[in-house]
Amino acid sequence: MWVAECAAIYSGQQSITTSGMLPHNSSDACKVFCNSKILHTVQMSLIFNDSKHFVDMKLKKSPEEVERRFTDFLSETKNNPSKNEVRKFVEENFEESGTEFVTWNPGDWKPQPQFINDVYDMSLKKWIQKVIVRWKTLGRKLSSDVRANGDLYSHIYIPNPFIIPGGRFTELYYWDSYWIIEGLLLCEMYDTAKGMIQNFLYLVNKFGYVPNGTRKYYIGRSQPPFLTSMVNLYWKYTKDLTFLSEAVGSLEKEYRFWQENRSVIVNIDNKKYQLFLYNVTSSEHRPESYYHDEMLVKGFSQEDKVRVFSGLKSAAESGWDFSSRWFLDNGERTESLTDINTMSVAPVCLNSLMGLSAHLLSQFFELLDNKSKSETYKSLAKEINTTLSRVFWSDRDGVWMDYNLVKKELIPGFYASNLMPLWTDTYGMERSPKFVVEQVIAYLDRNNITSFPGGIPTSRLNSSEQWDLPFGWAPLQYFIVLGLHKAGRHNLRAEDLAFSFAREWVLNVYQTYLNLIPHELLEKYKVTEVGTSGEGGEYPTQVGFGWTNGVIMKFLSLYGHKIKTRQIFDAVPLTIGVILLVVSLISVVCYIHRTKVFKKGRWGEDMVEEDERTIFVP
Repeated sequence: MWVAECAAIYSGQQSITTSGMLPHNSSDACKVFCNSKILHTVQMSLIFNDSKHFVDMKLKKSPEEVERRFTDFLSETKNNPSKNEVRKFVEENFEESGTEFVTWNPGDWKPQPQFINDVYDMSLKKWIQKVIVRWKTLGRKLSSDVRANGDLYSHIYIPNPFIIPGGRFTELYYWDSYWIIEGLLLCEMYDTAKGMIQNFLYLVNKFGYVPNGTRKYYIGRSQPPFLTSMVNLYWKYTKDLTFLSEAVGSLEKEYRFWQENRSVIVNIDNKKYQLFLYNVTSSEHRPESYYHDEMLVKGFSQEDKVRVFSGLKSAAESGWDFSSRWFLDNGERTESLTDINTMSVAPVCLNSLMGLSAHLLSQFFELLDNKSKSETYKSLAKEINTTLSRVFWSDRDGVWMDYNLVKKELIPGFYASNLMPLWTDTYGMERSPKFVVEQVIAYLDRNNITSFPGGIPTSRLNSSEQWDLPFGWAPLQYFIVLGLHKAGRHNLRAEDLAFSFAREWVLNVYQTYLNLIPHELLEKYKVTEVGTSGEGGEYPTQVGFGWTNGVIMKFLSLYGHKIKTRQIFDAVPLTIGVILLVVSLISVVCYIHRTKVFKKGRWGEDMVEEDERTIFVP
């Protein structure tokens, strides 16, 4: 079913079934890239270091012609081609990725947006000016050929230019773009930000949801649903009511997709609650990580392969690919990726985000004078708020936690996502906000989260996966810092913690940038030490990087007047600093030995020498 959905991109038939699937069409690049013997042969040959390389290439001929040539190729090589033979076949039938793009520079880019004036530290000010330039290098625009000959590309056509995350991620990604758009709006790049949001609205209207990214092999899975929050960001900056009215129908359509395809009803204490979860059922590898997935399930039964492939894609839908959050064996936490059971978890972060989306939709319809729909979404927001309070809140731990759908209990352990309801304001009604904030601060203290010098850890468990210790990620720093910043109205220490965490993250990213040659911003960082790039997970740490840029800009817009670099001479070469220090010491010595005594304390009057030292006589 998933492959059929991928292949339907180029069909022109846009009807969506209740499962979110699309009708089948045989003539498309997804025949080759999504699930085929060609895909298996190329990926297992390891002619590329990264499985994503092949599935981003362009077909030189129609999918049918490439398949015919591959059949002949297998016959000629007796179904056992060598690595060099596979490489030659790829070179003859595929073009390198990148041909789908044309040169584009954002016309609304500015070198000196207003928020820079709020950054007082000169080293940080110069640095953030360099970061702003990255929007130009990360900008992409699709060629007209992607629309005209879409069956040759794995890239999904979208109408407007966009900003990519960076590194191996050369397409538009869903949840990454929330922080990219936040950064663009701070940089006063309103047209670029609007165009990106319009791309997502276009995708919702085409598929009924936003795919993980704009590649056909991502169809069938989404990412955390931030589109309503993106529109809210744009509304706050522009107050564009016309755009709001144009967008709200698509936002409703996406909300319904998550209600109908990504939720379950659970009965707790004789009461029914709707819980949202990441839920992608699949019996196939991720094309962009084919070799990794194949090695992971080697020797597994077909039943376990389906569990693992579904778990991997569902975790990719969560954005947390991968983390011990999803590793459950018979409901018990493990540290092994082979125990991935993402669909057994109702994540607190997703449920709180759905509550925020319902709340924002209620506000949007109120602005648009649609009282009936405003009340409908207000009721949904209240319902989710109650669920967060009754199902996800732990009185023992003083925080919200993921819910284990198998054991029907909360999942213990520190994960940065546990604090998401601070940002979404989905506290629930049973407890006072003041009490909740006090409990959350105590939770942070008990887990010694302030002891990490480089920011907030993703978890306290080192599983060797990239969404665990020792790594920190920009989105998670954002949720907690902005959540604590909001909570400052209930507790002064919450605001102190928000500033402290923001400062540590900014200085870690800044120092790492200085230490790397060439200077780069990264996808993720170590929080156990400052200034060291984070390596871990199934692919190397990527540079760019969209959401890191946006979060740094947001933190400096809030705290740029208070955050200072740690080194006095951080902007001065070490040799110059040493020379200045030596000169200063020599000056002091000369001053001590040569200065005169003034009896009357005035220059030019009755000077007296005394033991080659100087004193001022009052």
